[in-house]
Amino acid sequence: MSRPLREVEIGPEPLDLREVLARIGRGLGFPSWWGHNLDALFELLVEEVAGPVRIRWRLAPPRPGSDLEALWNTLRAAAREREDLELRVEAGD
Repeated sequence: MSRPLREVEIGPEPLDLREVLARIGRGLGFPSWWGHNLDALFELLVEEVAGPVRIRWRLAPPRPGSDLEALWNTLRAAAREREDLELRVEAGD
């Protein structure tokens, strides 16, 4: 029996890293004690969250060196670690 898709959307309104981490945590049911940082995000996405998972990126491409670029790189790395985590780009103004 397959599990239902768990999905979270980032954007389309501009967000800062803190807001995005909170949105992902709420959307994927992270425990209240999670660290709200990129290392904790990666660990939970790769090791703890039941899949399948889809993260919909609806923001413009992140600026080089920005917090959102670091987030993007973390999400891509997590998606490479598991087949049932999809990072879908849907917009980019």
